[in-house]
Amino acid sequence: QPYEELATKDKERYERQILQMKNSADTTEALLSSTPPLKKSRSAKTKAKLISKKVKSKRAPSAYMLFCSEHRQPYEELATKDKERYERQILQMKNSADTTEALLSSTPPLKKSRSAKTKAKLISKKVKSKRAPSAYMLFCSEH
Repeated sequence: QPYEELATKDKERYERQILQMKNSADTTEALLSSTPPLKKSRSAKTKAKLISKKVKSKRAPSAYMLFCSEHRQPYEELATKDKERYERQILQMKNSADTTEALLSSTPPLKKSRSAKTKAKLISKKVKSKRAPSAYMLFCSEH
């Protein structure tokens, strides 16, 4: 269910979480402003860099991002299944390529009168190995 179609009651839950995060960000900023002063020899620019390195507050995520993080799991499961299927297909293609190479190597020797180029052409005509399909072509064949 898309975030836009959620009831206001459900959206309020995410908005409350945002307020809590903003409050924690405010306390972080208060801690930053109350840090003890640094050595007088450092410039204001250097002081600001050191303070920001100590505690860097992140921007609070939106209600939509919180919603997405909670409803992400089914898509991650689909992605892992799809990755496993893809790896199996790649292994099958590699195995078929290996058998093609074995057939090529087991062909009987040709007459001595032909050049190496001609021999290669004749062998490739007998058993021509196909190029492995791309991920896009695999996707298209399934859907």
